[in-house]
Amino acid sequence: MAPTRSTSDPCSVWSSSLRPPLDLQPAVLPEDDDGDDDRAVAELLNAALEGDLSRVKKLVKDLSEAGKGVDEAVAAAAVGVTGTKRRGPLHMAAANGNAEMCRFLTKTCDVDVDATDSDGATPLIFAIQGLGSTTIVRLLLNNGANLNKADNSGVAPLHIAAERGFYEVAELLLSREAKVDLMCENGGAPIHIAVENGHAKMLKLLLQHITDVITS
Repeated sequence: MAPTRSTSDPCSVWSSSLRPPLDLQPAVLPEDDDGDDDRAVAELLNAALEGDLSRVKKLVKDLSEAGKGVDEAVAAAAVGVTGTKRRGPLHMAAANGNAEMCRFLTKTCDVDVDATDSDGATPLIFAIQGLGSTTIVRLLLNNGANLNKADNSGVAPLHIAAERGFYEVAELLLSREAKVDLMCENGGAPIHIAVENGHAKMLKLLLQHITDVITS
């Protein structure tokens, strides 16, 4: 089944046969008045999800003045904030294809580009399972993202690109030496996934890359 997403709702679900859907719902603000840090993180995640860069900048500044970095605050709030699933603002921005937000978070905030959520997924996986923006994928790779880092089920970025038929994304990953033989629990190697989803052009690309590796 091809992955789907409603284009009218930034909080809707991207489905996948390989991974849990990216159900990007707003984080629930804690009711406890003592949970100021948790509230700040919830607001930060929601602002990143909504693409509100000015709000994100203010919240990051507030955290910095309190002596906390973004990654530290997100990790600390994982228990106190409902709906985070350990996802950081970069996961949200990457899934929604927000390049300006991603640049700010990677360059200015120095967030961990390979941070994982509760399913073991990185922002790079979110970027490909989300809108599949080549710009975002390249940005993350240029900032040190591990293109072979798989989630808890062994699903790596190239698996998702093969499933969704994102040819240019797959080309980019392969040009950066993505491994074509990584096996995931639900679908095998990227080449098997391309066949299963009927992506002939993707299959040809993967076969050519395998041939090049063998003959090099």
